[in-house]
Amino acid sequence: MGGRERHRRISRRAFVRSAAACGLLAGVEARWLRAAAGPATVRGTVLCGGAPRAGVRVSDGLSVAATDAEGAFELRVGPESGPFLFVTTPPGFWSPMFYVPVARAAAKGRADFRLDPHPQPAKFAFAFITDMHLENGGVRIARFKETVAEINALGPAFVWAQGDICLEGGAGKDYVECLAGLAMPIRNGAGNHEMMVKEPDPRTAFHDLFGPSWYSFDWAGVHCVVLDGRNLTAGDDWRAVRGRVGASELAWLAADLAAVPKGMPVIAGIHIPLVCTSPERRRAPQEDLGAWRVDNAEEVHAVLKAHGTRLVLQGHVHENERILRDGVEYVASQAVSGSWWKSGGGFERGQDRAPRGYRIVEVDGAAIAHRFVASCESRTGAAGECDREGRESLPRRHTRLVFNVYDGASWAGGTASIDGAGACPVRAIAAVDPASRAILPHHYACHADLRALAPGRHRVRLELDEGGMRCEAQIAVAPARPVPVLHITDLFHPHEDPDDHVDLACLFAMRDIDLRAVVLDNGARQKQCPGRAAVEQLMAIAGKRVDVAAGLAPALESPSDAGKDQGAEFQGGVELILRTLRESGVPVTVTAVGSMRDIAAAWNRAPALCAEKIDRLYIFIGDAHSAPGFDFREYNATLDPHAYAAIVRSGLPVFWVPCFDGGAWKNAGRASFWRASHRDLFAGVADPVKQYVIYALLKKTGDPVAFLKEPVDAGEWEKVLSGTRNLWCAGVFAHLADRAIVQDGGAWRSVPGAPGAPPPAPFTFEPVRADVDATGMALYPRQMPYYDVRRFLIVEREAYGRALTAVTAEMLAGLGA
Repeated sequence: MGGRERHRRISRRAFVRSAAACGLLAGVEARWLRAAAGPATVRGTVLCGGAPRAGVRVSDGLSVAATDAEGAFELRVGPESGPFLFVTTPPGFWSPMFYVPVARAAAKGRADFRLDPHPQPAKFAFAFITDMHLENGGVRIARFKETVAEINALGPAFVWAQGDICLEGGAGKDYVECLAGLAMPIRNGAGNHEMMVKEPDPRTAFHDLFGPSWYSFDWAGVHCVVLDGRNLTAGDDWRAVRGRVGASELAWLAADLAAVPKGMPVIAGIHIPLVCTSPERRRAPQEDLGAWRVDNAEEVHAVLKAHGTRLVLQGHVHENERILRDGVEYVASQAVSGSWWKSGGGFERGQDRAPRGYRIVEVDGAAIAHRFVASCESRTGAAGECDREGRESLPRRHTRLVFNVYDGASWAGGTASIDGAGACPVRAIAAVDPASRAILPHHYACHADLRALAPGRHRVRLELDEGGMRCEAQIAVAPARPVPVLHITDLFHPHEDPDDHVDLACLFAMRDIDLRAVVLDNGARQKQCPGRAAVEQLMAIAGKRVDVAAGLAPALESPSDAGKDQGAEFQGGVELILRTLRESGVPVTVTAVGSMRDIAAAWNRAPALCAEKIDRLYIFIGDAHSAPGFDFREYNATLDPHAYAAIVRSGLPVFWVPCFDGGAWKNAGRASFWRASHRDLFAGVADPVKQYVIYALLKKTGDPVAFLKEPVDAGEWEKVLSGTRNLWCAGVFAHLADRAIVQDGGAWRSVPGAPGAPPPAPFTFEPVRADVDATGMALYPRQMPYYDVRRFLIVEREAYGRALTAVTAEMLAGLGA
């Protein structure tokens, strides 16, 4: 493995076979890995095709020397050196034996290398693979061999493997035997699972088989750098291996890149990422960040950037993520094993819901491009998929289409068209995986208008503005029908705030919605002040029965709490939500006023069902304002901050309607709060509705349905009309039915919105990235983790209150008529 007397020509196949049989450096050579290199000067020569060659770089993993015209080099080594002396194979040459243990070279004072000619045209491609995870053998070996055969068929110039073989699980021999099937050369890097945490020298297993864990090589016109970036700390699980480029390795990297010919593109590879957002997207504990990402990445990035590095290929996180920073593209590349082969023989996906696979990097002179390839049984032939594929949707405005573009860039945008028409803007979003609750990379969304589409199947096409990526899907549009709605309300009788009675009355009054169920928030309070009385009254007035149930009682104990430990008497609300979603043939719109407790618990119990069956989720809660020292917390947000956070973080199509903006009873334009006089609000309502209002506002007792049939007391009605009402929801409900709020002869009213053009209204919803802290205050993070919601925004401040009062009055006037 270095040394003139041991040089002989050996085929790559013979090399890997011998490695499989006994370990690459087993026996006499392996003992040198356990020896420390004393200070020494090592001299040697590098022969390329049997002839000396000037300018070939040789390194001890700390400093770099270059050969002279005679092919000779001289290098000082010592305790700070890495474990190997290695040669950076120059363009047009290759050798599987490009290294020798540095202790051996120091003891002999000499190391010689012979490199064989290897054709390397300027235009070539290589395959980058990572996270093979062959421990436990069985189907993993068989499927990895299928991937090897697939790569052979593609015919890249070489394969670059960047770790997690896993040697920790004893997979070394199986892996090397699999490599015997490769038809091209390979270079290997180490992963965290190649660190044998229980061994005295945790790196020896990798060194025995593959030599150095940081080194470089040239191929044609590109310089390739393999980094180690692993540091063992206390512990015996995967978190014991932390990401860190050690001092010697970092010094070597600077020296190595400084010796690269000017203008030569650089590609680097490392297992634990230098740049990624995976730990933030998974809300990993702060103390675990070093196990997810290299903790001195800033130092490494500075060196890479200074020397014109173009591409950094990374593994470890089992997903694709592409981030551009200072001209360097950092790519976390999908695992060959997907999610550790959890599917067995089935379709295997990574943590980002992309299929298992690998990356092909294409080089043409100075031009570098790369693409993700889904592998074997998990190949779809598509660049991505749409969440509405195979699901029937109502023809509605603001229909959210979410695309998982398997290798989309974090900075990409684009457009989506339906049946070749239109150009709906598409933006990257923080989609959430219902199973893991992690934020997923490379997901994009648009809000499409489906109202003009005929019932049946339609072709959706997404085109990203980066990389020419396209994604196509078939969506099914159902015949138009009233929008199915499930309403969650903190309505009580006697009331605590009778705006909830107005809201529910409007939902019963609306002809273009189908109110399916009502969940009464705060089950314990409902036992004392049952809001069911108002629901029974409205069912009698509207001549329509809906399912009703009381919800959970105490606040959730965490954002992931499903409320299952609460008493059986409080489970009805969550069970009704889930049953309504399951039984609906099309997605349901959910409106939630109050604590968010029951919808959050439903999400925590059945996230996949909620993701599939909730078309929109309107939440009326919180204050839109957020600032250090802002100590106001809106009432609903204080009822259950964990539930509030769970919904904002759910990734569901949330339409957030803050109750206030800037403090109690304040509205700076991003909240729905307004006030209306009862005389304006209840003008023209039918007598049964007057009785409903009197019963609620004057806190009547007795049979609530029988009270509707009694004559209206003129004095009581006048007392009601003399009051005013704080309102948040009722007028906004026009939006969930896709109605336009327009002026007609000076009066405001709501009308069915026309397909195509945005419906006129004194308010809209704008996309924002938000989160919620433990106290219920809204946050607007600039970095992960954040969650995409659409937030309420008033666009006509002067007309807003008058318009929503008129629309609410119009709805109430139609109830029972």
